[in-house]
Amino acid sequence: MQRRLPVILLLIVLLAAGLIIWQRVFGGRPKIDRAPMIGQASGIGMVLADETLTGLPANAKLVLVTDYDHKREPRRRDYRWEVFREELRRRAPTVMQQVEIVQADPSEGLPGCPSAAFRDLLERHADADVLVFFVDPPDWAQIQARLPSRRPGRILAVESFGHSLRNRFAGYFVNNFLTALIASNGGPPSGGPLPPRNPREWFDLYYRVYTPQNYETLPE
Repeated sequence: MQRRLPVILLLIVLLAAGLIIWQRVFGGRPKIDRAPMIGQASGIGMVLADETLTGLPANAKLVLVTDYDHKREPRRRDYRWEVFREELRRRAPTVMQQVEIVQADPSEGLPGCPSAAFRDLLERHADADVLVFFVDPPDWAQIQARLPSRRPGRILAVESFGHSLRNRFAGYFVNNFLTALIASNGGPPSGGPLPPRNPREWFDLYYRVYTPQNYETLPE
């Protein structure tokens, strides 16, 4: 028994040290409230699906533009994409969906769809009923000079960065090029309403659907 005592004491010391290290590494981390991020992203997916499905024929052609493969990169979870696709599966199962993946061009500044890829998509999918961008379209100034004469029936987009919105997108609306843009509404009112209870309320608090009828309200 006396021979085993040092071993037992050593195990106790090691266990105590392990618990202290675990507490310092993991126990002290602040808990991150993911509800706002999930709520806002889910709200965008729902509203974007509503806009996409408005007047859409049963056998329509729908092209979705994103910046990565959602099936092969599951760790980059995008609730906008997931909710949008689920809404379409539920409400429009016969709509033909095609996914296009684009890579950002660092020389053009902000991440998003490069101008060359944007023009290419418009040309190749001119027969599409709706073209939906889950990535930012290029600034209007970058693409206005060389746009194809034919284009998809409707073009919808989601904006991700929330700045210089009017400068970047007003031209799309002035020229009746963009059907709808989901973007920041400039932030919730001071004081704030009650906490949102569902994705739609999260959306209404932070975002707005901009169209040719209200694009002048785009934040600067």
